[in-house]
Amino acid sequence: MKTSSYSKNKGSKKTEKFFDKTLLNRLAKASGFMRRTPQKITAFAFVGGFVESIRKGGKTYSVWAAKIGEVTAGTVSKQALFERRTAQAAAFAEQLPERALTRGE
Repeated sequence: MKTSSYSKNKGSKKTEKFFDKTLLNRLAKASGFMRRTPQKITAFAFVGGFVESIRKGGKTYSVWAAKIGEVTAGTVSKQALFERRTAQAAAFAEQLPERALTRGE
């Protein structure tokens, strides 16, 4: 299914408003999820792609990888995403709900 670039950018903009890229990068580094400059899957793309895939009803690595690709304007394989599923990724993800809830403070 093809979507217009307008709808892709619109979803990414909504995610950008909710998640601060600088904060996500700090959390990713602190958790060990991001140890060096990412090539394709940035902390923001990881989270933004996940949010967009859930928002669209996707429940697979393929859909999540496609949404990351939309966020980064590149391509990401489901295998690459699966390999990023580590204990550090889990530690990073565990911090997100708390940060989202205390965002206004």
